[in-house]
Amino acid sequence: EAWGTPQSDELAASIRAGKLPGPTLYSTGPITDGNPPSWKESRVVTNAAEAEAVVREDKARGYVGIKVYDALTPEVYRAIVDAAKVADLPVMGHVPLAVPLEDVIRARQKSIEHIGSFLNDLATVPLAEAARMSSKQLFGGEIDDGKLVRFSRALQEAGVWVCPTLAVFQMEWPKDRIGVGMQYIPPRYFTRLLKNYEWADYPDAALEIAYGMKVLTAFHSAGVRLLPGTDSPRPNVVPGFALHDELGYFVAAGMTPPQALAAATSAPAEFLGLEHEFGRIAVGMRADMI
Repeated sequence: EAWGTPQSDELAASIRAGKLPGPTLYSTGPITDGNPPSWKESRVVTNAAEAEAVVREDKARGYVGIKVYDALTPEVYRAIVDAAKVADLPVMGHVPLAVPLEDVIRARQKSIEHIGSFLNDLATVPLAEAARMSSKQLFGGEIDDGKLVRFSRALQEAGVWVCPTLAVFQMEWPKDRIGVGMQYIPPRYFTRLLKNYEWADYPDAALEIAYGMKVLTAFHSAGVRLLPGTDSPRPNVVPGFALHDELGYFVAAGMTPPQALAAATSAPAEFLGLEHEFGRIAVGMRADMI
């Protein structure tokens, strides 16, 4: 869970206590953003003292990492990274818009979420110019192949994991195309999902996925560690089903099916430093099998 909330904490505790059936949940703290935040529910941090305080808070609450987001300033991002290093708490999340990708890699951010986090840095125009462009322009523009090769190698060498979430682009499929699994969503919930995204003005799914596949293929070829994620629930991004969609994109990017399955099982355990607890079928491991 990459957006910790009191509700998700309560759910995780109920499952651990055996009050509810469900998966073992591992969560970051709340989204940590700058001012103004991308989401009104986010935790806003604007200076080094606040950065140190939120790192201590997330460490004390047992979260697996601190989640960084788009509007953080370079100074506050650096303060979070420094405080997290002292606390031995991984930094996970987006590439803040004001922070160059090379600085995030140099900081050894544990993971980067979403292919969209790379848009500005892979553009053929200078970074400052890309920052003024819309996501629609960037998804439809050219990728600088030299930058893609260089950043792919840098990510691999720094041990930064990437969770590309290509499946989330399926929410942009035409309204007359319904994704696998949507038939199991209660109609009233589906209506609410569609309403929640009526405001969105994204490029179409085919454009986004084609962009994402080029980046994903380069990352896999360079040996970047990849994790499957979906950002569900959204229209056509159904929990469970969307994970299989994402693994399909991994295979299309060059993974073998066994490699894709490993990315969804043993790799997350390794990412969390819990490879001796789950992620493989072996004596003594937790039996997370369906």
